[in-house]
Amino acid sequence: MAAASYAHDACRPAGERWIEPVLFGTGFVPVHPNAAGEAGMAARTAEVLNLP
Repeated sequence: MAAASYAHDACRPAGERWIEPVLFGTGFVPVHPNAAGEAGMAARTAEVLNLP
């Protein structure tokens, strides 16, 4: 996931990050994937597994 998540770190703006920061995040669970992160990881997993 390192390559897939590059430039989506917690320091990025809300529309770009995949991980919520410790402070001032938009999610309820800091330092965990947000919806965009979950979707991005799922897409990469499907790609690696050759799933449609």
